[in-house]
Amino acid sequence: MSAEARVVRIAAGGIGAAALAGFADRAARRRRILTGRGDEHLVTVRSGNELAYRFADTPPENPANPRSPVFVFATGSLATMEHWAWLAPALTSAGSMAPHLLYDRAGYGRSRPARGGTPRTARAVEDLVDLVGHVCGERRLVLVGHALGAGLAVRAAERLTGRVAGVVLLEPVMRPDGVASTDGSGHGGISPLVLWSLRLGWGGLLTTPDWVAGLPENVRARCEDQYRDQRTWRTGRHESTTMGELGTVTPAVLARSAAPVCLVSAAGTPRLPLPGSVAGHVVPGARPGHLLLSRESATRAASIITAFCAGLPDGDLPR
Repeated sequence: MSAEARVVRIAAGGIGAAALAGFADRAARRRRILTGRGDEHLVTVRSGNELAYRFADTPPENPANPRSPVFVFATGSLATMEHWAWLAPALTSAGSMAPHLLYDRAGYGRSRPARGGTPRTARAVEDLVDLVGHVCGERRLVLVGHALGAGLAVRAAERLTGRVAGVVLLEPVMRPDGVASTDGSGHGGISPLVLWSLRLGWGGLLTTPDWVAGLPENVRARCEDQYRDQRTWRTGRHESTTMGELGTVTPAVLARSAAPVCLVSAAGTPRLPLPGSVAGHVVPGARPGHLLLSRESATRAASIITAFCAGLPDGDLPR
C-alpha cells in the first residue's frame, strides 16, 4: 500500500471515529434534555404539538392574595424556560414567589412537534392559549413575553380577553406600522451547515456562550445541552422563516390591546414611539438581548413588572 493510501485510510478512520463519538455525545445530550429537571408536565394541544411546562403555584402555608394573577412566560427564539431562571423567582406576591407558568414551544427542550417532525409555528399563539386554558383555568393572568415571545404574548392576550390583567413585553421585536416582516426572530442567518454539523453530533465543539455563566448555577448544564442540541437550532431557523408577523410588535398592535401594556427594554435599544396607553421603561446597564441573562438586569426588570402589576385594577376578572 502506498504512503498516500495509508494517509487516506488513517484520515478516513479518524473522521469515522469522530463521527461515532459525535453521535454518542448527541444521543447522551438528547437523553438529558428529554429527562429535563424532573418537574415538567406534558400536554398535547390542538395543533398536535406536545408542550412541556412547569407550573409553580403559591404554597398552601403562604397563599398569595386570591386575586393575584398567574404570570405566563413566553420565550424568544432559540430560548427555553431556563432563561427565566432569574426573573420568574424575583416576582413576588404577598411575600412569596408569584404563581407562574413556564413552557417551551414545540421543538425546544422536552416539547415535541406534532407528528411529522416540523413545529407548527403558525399555531404558536393558539398553542399558548390552549396551554393557559389547560393549566390556569379561569384565573387572572399577566402575560410576559421576551423578544419573539412578546409578539406571541400580546396576540394571545387578544384571544384571552376578560382574563388578562396586563401584558409585559421585554425587548420586543418592534417595527413601524405598514412595514412587512418576514423574520420576527432575527435568526434567519442560521446556516444549514451549522445544522448538519450538529446533526453529526458535533455540538460539543460549540464554544459555550458567555451568557450561560451569567445564569444560576443549577440551570447552566441544561442550558448548555439545549444550546448544543441540533433541534434547538433547527427550530430557531424554522421560526425565523415562518413566524413572520406573529413575532413582531407594532404601534397598532399595542394600541388595540384591551389590557394595560408595559414595555421594558435594555439601555441603548432603538425604540419606536409608543401609544399613550403603553408604559415604556428602560433597564439601565442591561445589554440588548441579555435582559434576562444577568441577575442584576433581571432583578431590575422584575421590580418594574412588580410596580406595573401593583397598579393594575382588580376589575371584574375571574379568579
